[in-house]
Amino acid sequence: MIVKFDMQPGARDALLAAGARDDPASKAIRGMGLDWLPVLEKGNRNQVHVKAELGWLNFGLRKGSVSVDVFNSRILRYDVL
Repeated sequence: MIVKFDMQPGARDALLAAGARDDPASKAIRGMGLDWLPVLEKGNRNQVHVKAELGWLNFGLRKGSVSVDVFNSRILRYDVL
């Protein structure tokens, strides 16, 4: 199932503000200029895992955490495609 989300303006910035990256930063993350993000802390459920997969920027949300609230509070609408 594929779901499309329409988000409030600033949603990406809010996710990045709560974001963290792998250590070391991947070549793709460095190429996107996101190597300034802090390193992901094991067990820190308030961080959004920022990663690049197949050239796309992805945000890994941690169940039952502030990161999920950052995402969910900015959803305007969604469609199942």
